[in-house]
Amino acid sequence: MAPNPPFLKHHALDQQTLAPFQGPSQTPTIHHVPDQPSVPLNNQEVQDFLTAELQTTILDRMYNWLWLCATKESHRIDALHQHLFKGRSILPTEDPALHLIWFKDKVCIKPIPLCLLNHSFWLHFLPPSPEAPSALPPSSTRLALGFLRSYAYLIRHRSDLAIAVENGLLPKHVDWLQWAHFIAPFRNVQDLDVAPRYHFGQLRLTRLNLLIRVLRPRSRDDAGTNRHYYTMHWYTSAYLRQFVSAGVFVFASLSLIMSAMQVILSLPSDMAGRTWTREKDALSFAFWGFCVTVLVLLAFSWMLLLAGPVVYFGAQQVFGYKMKERFERDMERVRKSGEGKMGA
Repeated sequence: MAPNPPFLKHHALDQQTLAPFQGPSQTPTIHHVPDQPSVPLNNQEVQDFLTAELQTTILDRMYNWLWLCATKESHRIDALHQHLFKGRSILPTEDPALHLIWFKDKVCIKPIPLCLLNHSFWLHFLPPSPEAPSALPPSSTRLALGFLRSYAYLIRHRSDLAIAVENGLLPKHVDWLQWAHFIAPFRNVQDLDVAPRYHFGQLRLTRLNLLIRVLRPRSRDDAGTNRHYYTMHWYTSAYLRQFVSAGVFVFASLSLIMSAMQVILSLPSDMAGRTWTREKDALSFAFWGFCVTVLVLLAFSWMLLLAGPVVYFGAQQVFGYKMKERFERDMERVRKSGEGKMGA
């Protein structure tokens, strides 16, 4: 079990004092959640706030099948400088369901809520067990641990920190040494201590959009539909544009097939009818052979186009299933090891 809070008080990146929990020698500073003056410091209000900031309901419902979308390894998260190297732009998002979701040349990352950088907030509102007085559901703590552990992978170097500050993912006053001290304990957080969503790293939006159509996890009360996990196209022309390349390829293939067939049929079968190639049988045969070769190569290209992705996707799913099985075996071994220590 991860310590609570995971970081030391003097390593906290937000040093504001929460008024209801002040010591005898402290001066009250704020009566609300840090950076959220509309959220007072009472359990129900804070619980609702944390749910809105961290809960990933739809991904939790899809959890047993997420291995079809990504490898079940929590450390599979590119650092921020790696995202830029791969040509992805960073999109800050306030929706926790989009945290670490990427598509094409973009990756969505949720900025860290300031309250998660505050030692007193962790101490009083993110307890390690439901037996603690005025405790929130332990899922809130697990979500917070998983969320901040993901940042331990996102920001590994000074350059990553500079990118994070530039994109508004962290407060501007945070320097490298402060960040290194704060985030170090989260690197040791185990998968047993985090929410199920953070058993996975980054997820691909296109695959989530396919999976949600099969699983249909959203009910009538949920926002959105089961057609998309998140809509990538907001107007018709952008939606249709993705089919243009495939349409051009099909049209070009059909044109090439018909042209080759026309050349083959235009060659007379009898020698007497070949007026312009009467003495050039080799050239006539070469024309015929070239057209047939074009048709064969085109058929082979179509076979690769259709079968290649199927084989590649199938190999990925086999690998993903093996990694899922290994992950579950490791989790069971760690769980039994923890129970053995408690029994001793």
